[in-house]
Amino acid sequence: MSIIITQRKSSDGSKVWYQLEWGKGAGQRIASGIFTYAKPRNAIEKNHNKEALLMLETKKSRLILEKQSVSTGYIPAHKIKANFLVSAPRSKNLTLAIYLAAGC
Repeated sequence: MSIIITQRKSSDGSKVWYQLEWGKGAGQRIASGIFTYAKPRNAIEKNHNKEALLMLETKKSRLILEKQSVSTGYIPAHKIKANFLVSAPRSKNLTLAIYLAAGC
């Protein structure tokens, strides 16, 4: 499976919008919501273009991971919400205090 980044110019031609597509059928294209300036006028717009292209590559790689993990049991890390209770380090005293507070 290959995911292609396609470009579309805005109606006034000042911006270039990007889409991620892996086919031409319905539901096989995703608008990324990321744009770059067609002709950057200053350093801020040039920097925006560089960062936007990096974000676009990140979205593409996440989508590739998502598409590849459909038939496997693997869930990508960006899809999992971290549970603060599980990830918090616990000491033995804290665990004992929670156990006693629960009335066990």
